[in-house]
Amino acid sequence: PYPDVITVVREVNVREARDRGARNVMRVWKSADEVAHRPRALGPDERRRYAGDVTFVGTWMPERGPFIADLVKLGVPVSIWGNSWHKAPEWPTLKPHWRGPGLHDERYASVILAAKVALGLLSRVNRDLHTTRSMEIPALGAALCAERTSEHLSLYEDGVEAVFWSTAEECAAACRRLLADDAYRQSVARRGRERLHRNGHYNEQVLAAILKAVR
Repeated sequence: PYPDVITVVREVNVREARDRGARNVMRVWKSADEVAHRPRALGPDERRRYAGDVTFVGTWMPERGPFIADLVKLGVPVSIWGNSWHKAPEWPTLKPHWRGPGLHDERYASVILAAKVALGLLSRVNRDLHTTRSMEIPALGAALCAERTSEHLSLYEDGVEAVFWSTAEECAAACRRLLADDAYRQSVARRGRERLHRNGHYNEQVLAAILKAVR
């Protein structure tokens, strides 16, 4: 009950904070960073090192192993960067597609920039309907291919500014279409970044809104 404002990134957290006595709860969207997630050209060595057709950057979670294993079985050329993937029961299937541990800072951006398609997977434990990847991937200028949720659908037009799916089979079909059509993939990436700018989901804008609420 003591802070002037408590900010949360999920609608469900608003009620939870109020139930615990918070006086003023503000819901904000997760956001990309203006500097860290700016588009830029990769050098030849970086592009060779990090290049991937369909890339996911993130830690293993129990629901992620079966999903990516299904993509592999469906013939999707997946690259995985992240920690703890060796814990997955599906590790024998996933191991050939694991490229290395979690990446941060410039290397994280380089992996997304070198990907043709970047996957946005959610966390069931966190009850996500969008994640930072939902903003960072379009900000960097890559094509976002993510789970279809009410929040993702409010952020981007499906099939135009991002591509959404509800099953591994639908995701595999979306990836194949994006990989087969360079012009379409580049259009999705460009339109997604333009929409992100209109939405205003960048750190400076989110922080400015929080400070305004405090004042």
